[in-house]
Amino acid sequence: LEHSEAMLVVADEAFLPVVRQAASPRVRRIVCTTGTVGDAVSFDAWCGAHPVAPEPVAVDPDDDALQLYS
Repeated sequence: LEHSEAMLVVADEAFLPVVRQAASPRVRRIVCTTGTVGDAVSFDAWCGAHPVAPEPVAVDPDDDALQLYS
């Protein structure tokens, strides 16, 4: 997690102990796929706090693109 500079981690409850151990100070939020557990918010609650569709953003053909870390 440190190398990826992750700020958000989504994990199943079974993996939360490992996630917490591996998380760097950059991790701002842990989202649990199976419900709210301690400081990890449930995936459903996290999704519900955001709009269904993102706001439109103006782009130019020469704009940079983001490639997700893998």
